[in-house]
Amino acid sequence: MTSDISTDLESEEALDPDAVKATPESTRDSIVKATGSGYTPVRHILVQKYSGRNRASTLGKLVRERKHRELILYLLVLTAWDDGARPAWPAAVWLRALTVSSKPNMTWSRSSLSETWTALVELKLVKRNRERRRSRITPRNESRRGVYDRPDGKTTANHYLVLPGAFWADLWFDRLSLAGVAVLLILLKETGKDEEVHMTYGEAASWYGFSESTAKKGFQELVAVGLAETRDTYKRADYAEDGYSVERWYWLTGDFSTAARESARKDAARARRMRARKVKAVSKS
Repeated sequence: MTSDISTDLESEEALDPDAVKATPESTRDSIVKATGSGYTPVRHILVQKYSGRNRASTLGKLVRERKHRELILYLLVLTAWDDGARPAWPAAVWLRALTVSSKPNMTWSRSSLSETWTALVELKLVKRNRERRRSRITPRNESRRGVYDRPDGKTTANHYLVLPGAFWADLWFDRLSLAGVAVLLILLKETGKDEEVHMTYGEAASWYGFSESTAKKGFQELVAVGLAETRDTYKRADYAEDGYSVERWYWLTGDFSTAARESARKDAARARRMRARKVKAVSKS
């Protein structure tokens, strides 16, 4: 009897497109699952150059120029990258992935999506080619120089931060302001190995290329929404007015914590090894 009911339900779904229609949630989930790791590797150089007196990089430019949509869409492109293996997506798929059903802070339309693609092309962060009446979007390197490939962490130029899938699943891409996303990326980079980092608003501004007020807003926002926590330490300062100085340390929580990201990285490496063994076994047979 149970089998008959199940068959009837499956038949109803097959005859009713609304019953099987993709949702924003299912689309984002599929994109994250397709990474094979559950996270997006983002080169450090998006956040900061590796050397030089002025180490501000792509992130600083996007923040200074208020390119909020561009930053979010570029991160989605990196998450969805597949080396050109699948057909180009229609605009509706990108829009669905960016849609927040209830009380969105940022709304998207075909025109705003098209304008953002154009801006990303001008910023040299993506390439857009026509393919069967659709646009094939290909990311460029996070430095805005050269072609893109997945960073493997083996060289300085390929060191990367882990952007957890929770960024998409829990709607942080929409819930956070541009300042919040920028500081989140900074903390993801700076806490890749060490669980916490000390940084003043002024240091964040000078090191990453945007204003001190933006840095302050971003740090305070992450603490307010529970993505980051802080602790203060005090040092004697004989020439300070109060006789001491304060150092504030930050760490990320939940899926964004150093421990959670390291666990996700290890799980992904284990899964890659298992896939490689299966491929090797099949080729031998």
